[in-house]
Amino acid sequence: MRFDQDVEALVLDPSYRGTDVEQAARRLPCPVEWHPGFRLGVDGMRRYPDFRGPEYVELGAEIALDGHLDPWLIGRAARTNRHDPQALKKVWHYVAHYGAPQPPVDAGAAADIAAVAVNGRTAAPGSPS
Repeated sequence: MRFDQDVEALVLDPSYRGTDVEQAARRLPCPVEWHPGFRLGVDGMRRYPDFRGPEYVELGAEIALDGHLDPWLIGRAARTNRHDPQALKKVWHYVAHYGAPQPPVDAGAAADIAAVAVNGRTAAPGSPS
């Protein structure tokens, strides 16, 4: 497969805006596009414990930031190697099935959310945790 010949566009979740993932994607020889995104509150997961199982609801609550989950947060949890990848996949199922598109972020707000608390220190989204 060749990105310059075989790929019409690489479509990213908006949780990756301003991250190293977006930077890497922009270096590819194909356009980058954005889908509406998925975000789910932990309270939303707790309404459906039987969808994938209560243990995945609790895992989602553990990795959530400010009570919400998105693909970037699930990816961050995967990069720690502290969680079973199949368990994180089931958390993703919750986000994909019950999540809603994220509201658009204006440039000022994007700068405000570019730093998030990670284990008691500040790290930019997409940076190693």
